[in-house]
Amino acid sequence: MGEWSDAHRISGNIYQLILKVGKKQSDQQLKDLYIQFFGSLASIFWESELYMFHTYALQCIQYYIKSQKHHS
Repeated sequence: MGEWSDAHRISGNIYQLILKVGKKQSDQQLKDLYIQFFGSLASIFWESELYMFHTYALQCIQYYIKSQKHHS
């Protein structure tokens, strides 16, 4: 039951992030939103034992974090 309530909570977070992306955001704000989005996906994939997808989501987070450092 806990797995499903976590998935429901995370899917709600993802929906809120998608709504925010629809509004005009700066590049930095969009990168922050994508980091949150992929963090939520990573949590879902981990709980679902879909480790390959979990790893992919973590790699996406790493990409956005590195791109923030290069543009600072």
